[in-house]
Amino acid sequence: MWFFLSLVYLFKSKNLKLKPFVVFIGVSSLIIGSYFLYGAYYDWELFLKIWSFQSGREIGPQTLHMLLTNPIIVNKQYMDGWYFFGFLSIFYSLVDFRKNRLIAIPALFYLLLLIFSLTRHGEMGWYVIPLFPFMAIASARILVESIENKSWYIFAFLLFVGMAQVKFLYEDVFGLTAIQFRIILIMIFSPLLIASFFKREKLFRALSHTWFYICIIGNIILTYSYTHPA
Repeated sequence: MWFFLSLVYLFKSKNLKLKPFVVFIGVSSLIIGSYFLYGAYYDWELFLKIWSFQSGREIGPQTLHMLLTNPIIVNKQYMDGWYFFGFLSIFYSLVDFRKNRLIAIPALFYLLLLIFSLTRHGEMGWYVIPLFPFMAIASARILVESIENKSWYIFAFLLFVGMAQVKFLYEDVFGLTAIQFRIILIMIFSPLLIASFFKREKLFRALSHTWFYICIIGNIILTYSYTHPA
């Protein structure tokens, strides 16, 4: 459904000829019809019962709050800064909608589908997984453009991703006092603020690249050492 609606919109926005659109509708109808044939072939009554059970989920506007504030890896909460930064990047991509529509439209349609269908409480993180590639693409694209244009989006990246890595790579291993945390904040943000204030564009870009690759290395370490608490 999400994929179908996304492509319908993109077909329409690009003003493509009627024939490709008709072919797409025909193929999509065949795929959707095959799904119902599959249910009818094995057990139609059970198929309808499962549909009825799924339709009875307790849904509501709280689902959006859950998705935005409760990052889940399959069925366990994991407060990863990339998750929050990914959502921020998807919403930010809507500012320049025409430029980012190939990312923004599928992501927005799928987010609406999640709100439409997910229960407003519980751990259903596997349903969010298809949104992750769009988070990654939007984050990478906007971050690269922001570094090239010397914008302040790098600060949002360091707030979400950098602070999460301070917690997982430093605090969880060594502990963290208030003075240590303040020193780390100064070390991360002060050089960028100074470079921006004095309009040192090359230094600002070099520092942005440095912090980005440090966060990537940190993410590799976290991914390699992570054990899912199943």
